[in-house]
Amino acid sequence: MKKLVTYLGRMISYAFLFLVCTYSNAATYYFSSTYGDDARSSAQAQNQNSPWKSIQKLNSVFNSLQPGDNIMFRNGDTFHGTLIINKSGTSGAPISFGNYGSGENPVLTGFREIKDWVSLGGNVYETYIPEVSSSVSTVVMNDVLQAMGRYPNDNASNSGYLTINSYSGGSIGSSGLQAPSSMTGGEIVIRKNNWIIDRHVINWHSGSSVNYNTAGSAYSPTIGYGFFIQNHPATLDKHGEWYFNKATKKLMIYFQGNPSGANIKVSTIDRIINTQNSASHIKLNNLTIQGSNENLINIDKSTFFTVENCLLEYVGKNAINTIMSRNLTVSNSYISNALNGGINLGWDDRATVVRSSTFSKIHAIAGMGQSADSQGNGIFMSETTSDVLIEYNEFLENGSNAIYFNGNNINIKNNLIDTFCFVKDDGGGIYTFTGPANTTFTNRKITNNIIVNGIGAVDGTKPYGATDFPYVEGIYLDLFANGIDIDQNTIGNVMSKGIFVNNARNVSITNNKIFNAGYSIFITSDYTNNLTRNITLTNNEFLNKDSNQLHVFVRSKVNTLGQMGTFDKNIYSRPINESNSFSLQVPEKNGLIDLQSWKSSYGLDANSTKSPASYESKKMGIDEFIMFEFNNSKSSKTIPLSGTYVDLKGKILSGSVVVPAYSSILLLKTEASTTPENTAPTVSITAPSTDSQFVQGDNISITSVATDTDGTISKVEFYNGTTLLGTDTSAPYSFDWTNLPIGNFSITAKATDNKGMATISDLVKINVHEKANVAPLVSITAPSTNSQFIQGDNLTITSNASNADGTLTKVEFYHENTLLGTDISAPYSFDWINLPIGSFSITAKATDNKGNSTVSEVVNIKINEKVSRSPFGGKAATIPGTVEAENYDLGGQGVGYFDFDTGNTGKAYRTDDVDIEVAVEGGYNVGWMKLNEWLEYTINITTAGAYNLDARVASPEAGGTFHIECNGIDVTGPINIPATGGWGSW
Repeated sequence: MKKLVTYLGRMISYAFLFLVCTYSNAATYYFSSTYGDDARSSAQAQNQNSPWKSIQKLNSVFNSLQPGDNIMFRNGDTFHGTLIINKSGTSGAPISFGNYGSGENPVLTGFREIKDWVSLGGNVYETYIPEVSSSVSTVVMNDVLQAMGRYPNDNASNSGYLTINSYSGGSIGSSGLQAPSSMTGGEIVIRKNNWIIDRHVINWHSGSSVNYNTAGSAYSPTIGYGFFIQNHPATLDKHGEWYFNKATKKLMIYFQGNPSGANIKVSTIDRIINTQNSASHIKLNNLTIQGSNENLINIDKSTFFTVENCLLEYVGKNAINTIMSRNLTVSNSYISNALNGGINLGWDDRATVVRSSTFSKIHAIAGMGQSADSQGNGIFMSETTSDVLIEYNEFLENGSNAIYFNGNNINIKNNLIDTFCFVKDDGGGIYTFTGPANTTFTNRKITNNIIVNGIGAVDGTKPYGATDFPYVEGIYLDLFANGIDIDQNTIGNVMSKGIFVNNARNVSITNNKIFNAGYSIFITSDYTNNLTRNITLTNNEFLNKDSNQLHVFVRSKVNTLGQMGTFDKNIYSRPINESNSFSLQVPEKNGLIDLQSWKSSYGLDANSTKSPASYESKKMGIDEFIMFEFNNSKSSKTIPLSGTYVDLKGKILSGSVVVPAYSSILLLKTEASTTPENTAPTVSITAPSTDSQFVQGDNISITSVATDTDGTISKVEFYNGTTLLGTDTSAPYSFDWTNLPIGNFSITAKATDNKGMATISDLVKINVHEKANVAPLVSITAPSTNSQFIQGDNLTITSNASNADGTLTKVEFYHENTLLGTDISAPYSFDWINLPIGSFSITAKATDNKGNSTVSEVVNIKINEKVSRSPFGGKAATIPGTVEAENYDLGGQGVGYFDFDTGNTGKAYRTDDVDIEVAVEGGYNVGWMKLNEWLEYTINITTAGAYNLDARVASPEAGGTFHIECNGIDVTGPINIPATGGWGSW
């Protein structure tokens, strides 16, 4: 005898859901680390109210995902682990990762928060982190990225670099090396030249000598340059410094106080997102991704990978690392605190778009980036990269190059680059290098970018000469660069060269503005077999601020300067001293000349001019005389003028001036007397209002309105008493004060205008009181209400319980007022053994560490008498033949059938809980079927063989399914129920 079990689907909402999944090939799966449960089914996880829980669960089901599927992480939740993307979407139907619910974006993290510290004495604490797979790169304390312990500290002289006095075969000698103990086994960080900082394991250290493993870099140390030592416990002597022992997996930290009270997070994972199997057509949106020891997102041989509206932060190597990939798009995202690089485009990457994103604090800590060439960039492109668009981005505080480009068809436009090359230099805001291969490139455009504050990194290098500038450039075209158009860019406050043309060719430099650079233009031609040629330098404006700055520096081994290219219609303005602003190092001349000699000697710049006005120090300071303003927005802005000015083309301006989008102005003040007396700005706090009440841990936004009738507001500072809370430099002015402490606070706003005059707002008083205890949350997740069971069964009652402001001490399970059992640790459950007959009302009661408790909603269950199963009518159905749906086995609920509703809704044929109705055409049919209901039949197969199944079904909509099991084995798989036209149409 064999048993036949059928599962039918006639519930309209379920049918609709199945239609979406089947016919659009797309499903949406929900994840919540707070309320999720990985034991739930795939169907349950497609409901926000019954999500899955973990990245590990997502990885386990990833191969089953289909193009167009959506993975939604709950806002406010944190998910720990490495997401392995090994399945592809398709064009128009990517596999997408996003968010749902209210609150801050979900966090995908490799961090573990550390609280269990053991004191080792001397302000050094230790903790054990067994789950670290290899080593630790990323440690964050109170949201600030921390450097390894180092000797000397970075606040010592020469920024903590010791000077190399000798070098031989992997050994360095330094008279300054007086470490407190042996540094053997640590790491030596060597500034081998201006653009290389390498890291090597120390083989041995004795006195003033260190021997290290030379693997990992082709460069040797340079006498006179610097080094320091890190990654050794003996270096720990400064608050926040740390060391990780890979062998013991213990982390040590130097902390003045008790680190258990600080928010210290350590990355335990190498990568947060990793692609495999050339996974393509992937989209990430509205996610925070943080805390990797290596690359945050690693993309291998993928196409059409999109990152939108994401925060990528706290990165051990590169935030996004790609190789042999196509069509990467990064937009409206924020990349910060990456120890090595922002986006690294590897070998043969093509068709990349990076748009409207911010790169902040990239490679900002010396010794924490990677060794060798091409490291530490905001964006890096390998020499085989091509077809790249970088537009409308901001690069803020990049320790090396903001953009390092290579390849053909490169378009870099409308970007702001502010503060760069302060860890390594001999680089630029925008940099490229062709090198000995001397490859010819085409169609490379750098337009409408604003590049300001090139700092330079002098420490750890040889002492410069008295007139040398730090080696940092605005735009740097290095060795044999070619095929480049540089047009309408603004470069300002760069310590060395505005634009450096280093043995390049086929370069057009037009319509640019360069202000306050050591050299406006610096051109070299050092190779007689590869001369610098086809350089166009026209319609540019150069403004020097100091008399030691030069407009043009040219070095060549041949006397053919006039053949370098076309130089004309430029403005060379050095109003403090117009003479001798050109410097030559050529066989026929080594020294300074003026513009006129430059014109007459080399036939260049025939129509170029000098400054339209001269500076007189008796009338005003140089900073008042020169106005340099830029506009890094997509629309023009109007700037008020405090007097009468002249632009470098000689146009007189007063009242105000319009600065176009991604452009700038260079103006000279003609009369100091035209400056009216400065009027103080006005400022008031608009929120919160005085005497406002808040709760401990709240976040508030302090907002203010500030105006200046005769100038502009340079900043608004927000204070609690005399303590500065924060500063905002652009309207609307605000400061977000997070996690408010208990107390009474007096808040003011201080507005400072463009001439330094300040006004303080009226006082706003607020009170922050202790946060009231929040009752726990609890719900029963299994069984569901109205479930039915059989006498003697065993039942596991499970619940989901949490407490927002504390911990749970226990969860108790009740039938009405009778305690069934207690669980004191998650996951909370109770195993009810040998169920008795009856109806029961089950609740779960969660109690927190402060004694508050919450009772869940009631779940009603029914336990039926255990009876034996037998065929309906006393005789098994015969196959081949017909099995009537209403003739299921005797035995009742859980034996012959399972039905969620009590009673026969159709009121026909039988008196138990299965819903049977009289059919219009005669006989009976089973209806009102719900998901997971079933019927069981005892059948007799008279002849062995293969049989065809015909099922008679009715449904007004398609999408339901049923399947057939024989002896517990699914023998059909899902059978789709078509739309028949109505419940009475079969």
